[in-house]
Amino acid sequence: MHETNRQLSFCRQPPGTAGSHSHRCGAAGVVPIGLTAAGLVLVAVLGGCQDPVKAPFGGQVDLVPASDYPQIAVEAGLHGSLRFDRPIVEGPAVDGSVVTGPMHVTVPVRSTHDDYGLNVQYQFTFFDQKMQPLPQTGWRFVHLPPRMQRSLVANSLDAKAAHFRLEVRSSR
Repeated sequence: MHETNRQLSFCRQPPGTAGSHSHRCGAAGVVPIGLTAAGLVLVAVLGGCQDPVKAPFGGQVDLVPASDYPQIAVEAGLHGSLRFDRPIVEGPAVDGSVVTGPMHVTVPVRSTHDDYGLNVQYQFTFFDQKMQPLPQTGWRFVHLPPRMQRSLVANSLDAKAAHFRLEVRSSR
């Protein structure tokens, strides 16, 4: 191949003529660089890079069954820095078959750091008897001083709450 006036030549030179200017390729053997690049882009776009069906991606099976999911889930970066005590659950008060109040949950937690506190966010998710999620309260902020215990607290927004799950993450 030789380059002449920003054009690439794809013709083969006969043996013994390499580097000599006496051999010239025909017009069909010379392609401008800009046209070559545009052609490659067009082939990439129209070729194998397009999904004409636009089918959704299928979900993957969760290998952790709901029964084994932790009641208190902690972000990976906080796992070694937090200690939780047993949750205190009050209500819902049941009088026969009538639910008379919402569930109230308190989860004691402390930071294990000696020199600095942690800013975290937490969110309770409440579930009914069939483990269907109920309306949530959203994320809340709390500062955990070094080695001191604080309580993460929430009330269910629905009197049908029978179970809960707590998620804790770094403050955003």
